[in-house]
Amino acid sequence: MNKSTLRRILMIYLVVFCIHGEAAIDSDAAVVYLRSSCNEGVDVLNNCFTTTVDLANWLYNVRDTAAGPLTVEIGPGRFAGFECISKNDLSLKGSGPGVSILGGPGNSIGIRGAGCFNFNVQDLTAESNFISVRWDGKGSSNWSNVHVMPNSLTLDGLFKQENTYGWSESCVGITKADRPVHRWSGSRILATGKTAYLATCSENWFFGTQIEANGAGAADGLRGVTVSAIEMNQKPEIHLYGSNLRVVAAQGVSFPTPAGKGDGIGILAAGVGLNGELHMHGTGIDAIGNELPNDIAALAVDDGGTIHATQAAFVMKTPSPGKVYRIKNDGGTVMAPYLWEERVLSINLVSEDGADTTTDIVGGLPHTMIYTGVCNANGPWFDTVTGQCRQ
Repeated sequence: MNKSTLRRILMIYLVVFCIHGEAAIDSDAAVVYLRSSCNEGVDVLNNCFTTTVDLANWLYNVRDTAAGPLTVEIGPGRFAGFECISKNDLSLKGSGPGVSILGGPGNSIGIRGAGCFNFNVQDLTAESNFISVRWDGKGSSNWSNVHVMPNSLTLDGLFKQENTYGWSESCVGITKADRPVHRWSGSRILATGKTAYLATCSENWFFGTQIEANGAGAADGLRGVTVSAIEMNQKPEIHLYGSNLRVVAAQGVSFPTPAGKGDGIGILAAGVGLNGELHMHGTGIDAIGNELPNDIAALAVDDGGTIHATQAAFVMKTPSPGKVYRIKNDGGTVMAPYLWEERVLSINLVSEDGADTTTDIVGGLPHTMIYTGVCNANGPWFDTVTGQCRQ
């Protein structure tokens, strides 16, 4: 059956239902509705769907391809996941995060984009037990007041928040010239299993957005993998302004020492590999080891990767003898100078020569200390006043 025949059949189906008091659906509608019910008292809401399956059937088989931009207004309730495939100028507008939810139980993806340009999502929640939001190939998207969350439902209906990735992408055949561009504002991206935001080739801009991994899923079989807020492989680019990266070890779970970023182990706020670029300005970076002495890392970079983090604030806590890796550089470039308060002198800190400074009081006078791996007896600090390792 060809597409034109299928379209005629569906239009006849819609007309018949209209005669019997059901909603009428225009093939060139600019605004349609996704609702738990299309009945509003004694009235029927036209251009209305009650499932994402019916919405997708109309969108891909009936809607006039020349009709222009489309907005889907989503009411309160939970609906199955939604896919945008090679559709441009498509907008999803929910009734608020936690009010309009896309994503059912199991491994269904909350929202998937593939080859869509100017795909706009706002005021809703995308959930999954595996990948809450997935992007494939080229395109562009805008996300505003969106919560990307673990699914609060499992197949047996029990409450259990867990997911592996908040955001993940596939970029087969994508070059730097045609890579997808994504913009986020006022949103929250959370993963409880592995990585909150896994970027492979895309260009990403975050404004006032929190990206968080709390490692709860590690207790359910993911122990030994990297638990990270951001992980970048191949050639992506990420910019964060006025945002927050946060990674927290699960209660009662011991994580192995973070070796190289590429080794895939540890508690890590941001890891950059190969030709990735991460730029953070006015960003808070939290790495919390919880009650066990987990080794934690804020910034890790592999050969060819670049991290530029100025005006960043670090909160890093783990019980002794856990190590605090502010910078873990395995052949990349890190531009992240930081001035610590005096308490850093009692932290088992690991960083990069010259990147960290602090002040110590010696004989009643302040002495500037600079991080260096050469010194170790009283911490990795070179006293610029005495010209020696800290005594």
